[in-house]
Amino acid sequence: MPAPHSAEHLRQRSRSFLWDRDYLRLLADRWELSRVHDALEVGSGLGHWAFALSEVLPEAARLTGLDREAEWVRLAGEAARERGLSARFRFLRGSAERLPFDDASFDLVTCQTLLIHLADPAAALREMLRVLRPGGLLVAVEPANRAAQALCGSLERTPGELAERIRFWVTCERGKAAGGEGDLSLGDRLPGLVAALGLSEVTVRQWEHACALFPPYRGPQQEAFVADLRDRVRRGAWAWDRETAQRYFIAGGGAPGDFEEGWRAALADAAEVLAGIEAGAYHAGGGGVVYVVWGRRR
Repeated sequence: MPAPHSAEHLRQRSRSFLWDRDYLRLLADRWELSRVHDALEVGSGLGHWAFALSEVLPEAARLTGLDREAEWVRLAGEAARERGLSARFRFLRGSAERLPFDDASFDLVTCQTLLIHLADPAAALREMLRVLRPGGLLVAVEPANRAAQALCGSLERTPGELAERIRFWVTCERGKAAGGEGDLSLGDRLPGLVAALGLSEVTVRQWEHACALFPPYRGPQQEAFVADLRDRVRRGAWAWDRETAQRYFIAGGGAPGDFEEGWRAALADAAEVLAGIEAGAYHAGGGGVVYVVWGRRR
């Protein structure tokens, strides 16, 4: 049985540390979340974004999470019960492109790393707008993953090696898009997609978080990242498993022989980072480009 969508990423321990609580409280103030009674997260996965929002939503607010994967719906529901949120939070199965809700049902509709996986993100945004009440807030958080491929922390890489790393990633990224599975760097186009909805007060910010690593790698976030990296190196996985990466690479126009070389280099990078960590020598800022875009329905 194939793994549920995005399993390689949603199961990472470090995903629980994506949001700094001070920054989230600042956004909550800007978004006037105190006015929210009914919220919807589209593409809720294991509930990471929903549970982060639980810390800044009013205690009486209800949140519905929607995901296409039955396994994620089940596990998110279990997590809500463990957190004492089951009376306020529910998780349902459904499609982002055809939301199973009436028009104007929610005060807040949001998504995080959802649109990068959709063939038609504009259609999903239109559905999110449809179920949003007048004056309600739409918030989308999406990355431009291509930008991170040039970052290598304290690893030494020649310009040619960096170029090959980026070429390999971009080829896989294009193959994913060619198969109708979404654009992993859509974040760079997100402001225009949201603005096209005709919302008022459209605002664009960059996500402030960085997954920094530096000796002695202490603290819950760094320890979780190191555990995730160790697990990927052990399993021989990258951003995806080998089979998925090869499928994307070929669909993106890459030659089979070139895939082997790129795959070996990607795994070697991860192994070198882990070796540097175990030697207490590797360090990195852990940055990326992620956009937070919001606006209100007129």
